[in-house]
Amino acid sequence: MKKVKYLILVLLILSCREQALMPKPDGYFRIEFNKPNYKKFKKTDSKTTFYLNKNETTEIDSINNVLKVSYLTLNMDLILKFNSLSKADNIKRNLDDFYNIVQTHAKKSNKLSIKDYENEQHKVYGRLYEFKGNVATPLQFFLTDSTTNFVRGHLQPKSKIVYDSIYPSIQYIKNDVLVLFESLQWDGKN
Repeated sequence: MKKVKYLILVLLILSCREQALMPKPDGYFRIEFNKPNYKKFKKTDSKTTFYLNKNETTEIDSINNVLKVSYLTLNMDLILKFNSLSKADNIKRNLDDFYNIVQTHAKKSNKLSIKDYENEQHKVYGRLYEFKGNVATPLQFFLTDSTTNFVRGHLQPKSKIVYDSIYPSIQYIKNDVLVLFESLQWDGKN
């Protein structure tokens, strides 16, 4: 009988341990991305052509030389501003405006990655800036032929930025931007 009482006492002691309650960490939904399907896009008022991902781009508004490509499922917009360079100082002014925006974002970012682009054959030159951290526009870029055309673009999330949670979406759209870099032609011969 003593053995049974001793066994019950040991079981009670072992079963009464309380586990510390830990709050669950914040979780985010996993986003499944469609395989990109690129189609040629021709700007209506010029010969400029490039490829856009038609799977994710659902709204295209072209007003005042601004092309807004909406990624509704990702809650982000890719904004492209097309400028014509008519005077020699226009390229300098456009680049100065672009770099002022980049400097503002660089101050608020944790890290900055830069990718230069050059295509001598089609006279397309550009630079892509990727800002790490909670910045208003995680991607900024420009493309130019340095004589008559200048395109400035940025990725604009439509909600509060939590960088870790939107990072996969940024990378998905960054791939679309790189396809735009590779496919852009000012004369429309792609």
